[in-house]
Amino acid sequence: MIGGNWDELATAQRTRSDMAAFVELHVEQGAVLEHTGKEIGVVQGVVGMLRKAISIKGQANHAGTTPMDMRQDALIAAAQIVLAVQEIALSQPSQPVATVGFLTVAPNAVNIVPGQVELTVDMRDLSQACLNEMLEQLQRKVEAIAQQRILKLN
Repeated sequence: MIGGNWDELATAQRTRSDMAAFVELHVEQGAVLEHTGKEIGVVQGVVGMLRKAISIKGQANHAGTTPMDMRQDALIAAAQIVLAVQEIALSQPSQPVATVGFLTVAPNAVNIVPGQVELTVDMRDLSQACLNEMLEQLQRKVEAIAQQRILKLN
């Protein structure tokens, strides 16, 4: 035991003969366990993770003078992508998780149609095949959204 002294962390070593078992607690499972009414969970595997950065370029314009049918709104496309990420994850039988947790909107002004959005997608699953399939579906949807809205992807 090092008593919580981070300077002594390197000395906190144990040999195999010092341990009979090892338990690793994960607080992120707390909500799942609580929801299912279980006191303990058993790890079924280590999930793979896939992240994809997407840059959407539209046309920034004045919100008051640009008709709705003439807009190349990058944020509307980003919103569609966020919904697509959720839809893709929910459609998989293995119950992966996927999130868009980062968005940067430019010019990020109340009266300007957004001209550019950067976003990052995080997908996780036990199966690499599932992650690959989710990525392929996402790429198809992103390309279709960009084409429909006359936007560029970087």
